[in-house]
Amino acid sequence: MTAPNPVDEDIAAYVAEVARHLKARGPARRQALADLEAALRETAAGYAVAHAEDSGTRPEGPPAAAEDPVAAAVASFGSARTYAAELDEELRTERRWRTILGVPNSLAAGVLQRMAATFDPSDPHVVVPHVFGIGWALNMGAVAVRLGLLNPDDLDDELLDEAVDGPGRWARAMAWTAAGALTVAAGASVSGRRRRGLTGRAAWADVPGAVGVAAAAATLAALGADRELPPGQRLVAPAYATLFAGIGVASLTGLRPDGSRSKWSGWWGLPLGTVLWWAATYGPVRAAVDRAVRH
Repeated sequence: MTAPNPVDEDIAAYVAEVARHLKARGPARRQALADLEAALRETAAGYAVAHAEDSGTRPEGPPAAAEDPVAAAVASFGSARTYAAELDEELRTERRWRTILGVPNSLAAGVLQRMAATFDPSDPHVVVPHVFGIGWALNMGAVAVRLGLLNPDDLDDELLDEAVDGPGRWARAMAWTAAGALTVAAGASVSGRRRRGLTGRAAWADVPGAVGVAAAAATLAALGADRELPPGQRLVAPAYATLFAGIGVASLTGLRPDGSRSKWSGWWGLPLGTVLWWAATYGPVRAAVDRAVRH
């Protein structure tokens, strides 16, 4: 059996640590990690050549610990957490600030990343690109920091993992409940229309949209338990599921006898959904921080 190469092990360990802290997903993430590994190998080779020239002989075996070119290369890239944060910022800038007439365009892929950006206490930017469409949204994580509700120095991936896997479980339960409530509300809408004599297409008018929103909410709720995703995305996915489903339920209320709805029907869905969204994001994080302080 071939013995493991210490060079490969050290570089792979650093790349894996960066990957653990990196929030970006998709092809950009894979390419960035591949570029990092190539850069580390190139830098280590440069240090090895420089050391060989200084010593007058090219080293045959593993270098001494004090003269290890791989260790020197890894050290030159800084801590894995810092490198990942800087890389995320670079990728975020490239991805987010694609603009149309100066306004951020969020019509491309990366919905989960944009969702996570709306509650990211580690990002000092209060205004971030909209999750869907063109425009801006608030980073409520940065707002919480500015209000003194959270301290970004207290938050890391480990604590966010604890928040998602611990208190975040009730947030996922709430998301599933909201998705189920929307499905029930759609069925009740059909029954209500039939009681008013609105049969045929009118009786099912609300069903396609409601089922689509309920399916999207269920998908987001399920993503909250996907351990392959960064903790920030797992945190916000169920919160958005609850928000969308809550708005959907509200929109099905206020049916008139003729089958129409008033202009302000279901207006309460947005504020209620927003409050639940805040509870499902800030709540688990605050609970995890408090628990860490107690222990």
